[in-house]
Amino acid sequence: MNARQPIVLLVEDDESVREALGRLFRISNLEVIAFATASDFLAYDRRGTPACLLLDVYLPDGNGLELAARLAATDPGLPVVLITAQLNEGLRRRAAIAGAFGFMVKPLDSDQLLDEIHRALASVGGEPV
Repeated sequence: MNARQPIVLLVEDDESVREALGRLFRISNLEVIAFATASDFLAYDRRGTPACLLLDVYLPDGNGLELAARLAATDPGLPVVLITAQLNEGLRRRAAIAGAFGFMVKPLDSDQLLDEIHRALASVGGEPV
């Protein structure tokens, strides 16, 4: 049994968005670990800590859809919420096919985002404190 607080893993290349989301999560009593690139995220070892991943679709070193699909196969216990500034149904469908837990469009509504993050964490048995 892991007594560790669930974490939000955030992969977002835009520093201002990454910092704003980090603040939002911290003031909402959620632990957040932020990464600027897919490579940085992939180098992180969470060792079974309940977590969810908030993942930008377009990253300088990779595609969030491809990473989400890879994680669905290799780490199915990690719910992935994809975020993007581009709204189109084709992208939304590809996110579902990639196994994403959720899909949200920037600018993000704070309340909706927090609701989605809490749902994702609850799906892995992580109850935010």
